[in-house]
Amino acid sequence: FEMHQTVYQHKKVCTMDEMIADVLCHAFEGGVTVRVDGSSERCSLAEACLHIPAFVNLNDNFLELVADSTHDNDHVRKAQALLTRLERRDLYDNCGIYGMDTDRKEHREICAMDTDELVAAIIEHHEQSLANGGEGVFG
Repeated sequence: FEMHQTVYQHKKVCTMDEMIADVLCHAFEGGVTVRVDGSSERCSLAEACLHIPAFVNLNDNFLELVADSTHDNDHVRKAQALLTRLERRDLYDNCGIYGMDTDRKEHREICAMDTDELVAAIIEHHEQSLANGGEGVFG
């Protein structure tokens, strides 16, 4: 348990996990594909987990599929930029236990808040959510 908490749940590891998840989401949206074993057929990374002949072609280098992708669209460029950030250890900033992508305006604004401003913003969001029939941020 101690090793799990100390190593596997370290805030930097969790932030890297979040960034890798974002890379995979962008890669999927950008049309990155994997070759189906023994054919010219290709399928998306998401489809590969359900398609055994494609799944067997996945290995620990699946991020290289994204890095080496020749698809030219915003999603693939964002995925490749995130991979570059990971290689340089330019990780998302942390706000509590949540990794914050400071390339996103709303995340930059949250990270710039001091503790009192952050607490006030959370309470305001909670009250607005309740007023609109939601469960609030604590519900």
